[in-house]
Amino acid sequence: MSGKTADPEWPNWVELPRDVTAEILSKLGAIEVLTSVQYVCSSWLQICKDPFMWRTIDMHNLEDLFDMGFDLEKICRGAVDRSNGHLSSINIDYLGNDEILQYIADRSSHLTNLRLANCYSISDRVLIDSISNFPLLEEVELSYCSLSKESLEAVGRSCPLLKSFKLNCRGYRYPLIECNDALAIAEICMNYATSRYLETS
Repeated sequence: MSGKTADPEWPNWVELPRDVTAEILSKLGAIEVLTSVQYVCSSWLQICKDPFMWRTIDMHNLEDLFDMGFDLEKICRGAVDRSNGHLSSINIDYLGNDEILQYIADRSSHLTNLRLANCYSISDRVLIDSISNFPLLEEVELSYCSLSKESLEAVGRSCPLLKSFKLNCRGYRYPLIECNDALAIAEICMNYATSRYLETS
């Protein structure tokens, strides 16, 4: 009798039920899915094409990825396209610019959660134009973006369902508004909408 123990049996991920696989893959980020995961097998590719896989798009902490050869703007557009109008939440960090925001606005009228951080290239004009395409927004976070008080007021005017508004400019070197004005501006936004939660820093 041999004392050798049998190798443990690892699950065959490809044979998991579709709904279980979809739930697992939905936890991954857009970059992982669009650059590698979808190519594992044909069944995973079909799951990754399902619009409901893309109701949430998380592209934050991207600062270190710009030097790795990824076309992050292309990935973001591809993720938005995959959502096919079902996008409800998007989180963008170090990537946002006028073209990306306009692209999202033209295809995501059901958005309820928007987070933009370190998006220095988004202009007031495009934010004001785009925000009007998100009438269902309930949560907005703007951190370290070069936006004026007019842009922030536009958020309140255009988002009647707004429940949470976070504005962060602490430590930002080139704010277009003074940090001590941020609270007053955010309160104006809340007066326009039905916001229940306000945070500024």
